[in-house]
Amino acid sequence: NPSSSVFMIAPGGTFNIAPGKFVTETVTFKPTAPSNTATATIFSNDAVNNMLPLTLKGTGLSGKLSVPKTFAFAATKVGQTISKNLTIKNAGKGVLSGNYPSLTASPTSPYSVTGGSFLSLQPGQTAPLVAISFSPTIKGNAPTASLTITVTGPSPGITTVTLKGVGK
Repeated sequence: NPSSSVFMIAPGGTFNIAPGKFVTETVTFKPTAPSNTATATIFSNDAVNNMLPLTLKGTGLSGKLSVPKTFAFAATKVGQTISKNLTIKNAGKGVLSGNYPSLTASPTSPYSVTGGSFLSLQPGQTAPLVAISFSPTIKGNAPTASLTITVTGPSPGITTVTLKGVGK
């Protein structure tokens, strides 16, 4: 068996093979990166070849996060709060998962977000995932803020969305 959860061999374990016959083993591949490698070793009672290492290789299809670079709110009365959902999309060929932090509104940042995660967003799928609130404290352009979205394997990466709003 390989020492990795990326490759699983079934049924695995011990076996007896009659001369000239074979045993079928199924290898399941669950990628955690675009390129995955592990070694499986077969031990036998063959006096010449009692250990046979096998290299298992696989290429994982990665998801690709697609979000707007800027997320803007319409002009909002000072002292009021509005909320909108930031929609994320998987523009890749593999499954997409990730997370984002909380942002807390303060006098210098009128935006708030409750941190969370997204799991197993399939290729082409969208999700209105991140609820963002805007509470302007001054008239005019509010200070911008950054929301960092971190994508996990097999498609690692970080994307930053700039939050913008106007108080009226």
